[in-house]
Amino acid sequence: MIYSMTGFGSARAEASNLAVLIEVKSVNHRYLDVHIKIPGEYQNFENIIRQKLSAALKRGRLDVFVRIDYKRENIKLDVNHELIRAYVDMLSGLKSAYPVQGDVTIEMITRLPGLVTISTSDLSSDEQALIGKKINEATAVAIAQLKQMRIN
Repeated sequence: MIYSMTGFGSARAEASNLAVLIEVKSVNHRYLDVHIKIPGEYQNFENIIRQKLSAALKRGRLDVFVRIDYKRENIKLDVNHELIRAYVDMLSGLKSAYPVQGDVTIEMITRLPGLVTISTSDLSSDEQALIGKKINEATAVAIAQLKQMRIN
């Protein structure tokens, strides 16, 4: 049977303080080409999704969007002090070289990408196992929906 390459699948897996949403969109492509958008603090779970997709599908360009809402008590933020220093020095240089007005504020610094990030290093092994399990569940259902859409 010949299958369409175009399809979409979406699934949600939940626990008491965790919600995982996986969306998979596919279009025609000669080979399997997987692009995953996952929040930076959960990058270490990307391989779970990639392996499931590779095992289930052989062709197509796959765009995967992952949303993870995890409400936890203790959140640790990592600050990249060297990058902040570089931004402040660059902005000071621009201010002295050009007629630019204004000061660098904490609000400006927190909006710049990569300066303040949520740390996943403080996730316990139980938390990591739960997140991995829910990602696995949602990915399996999204793949099943995608495959079903490719048949029709």
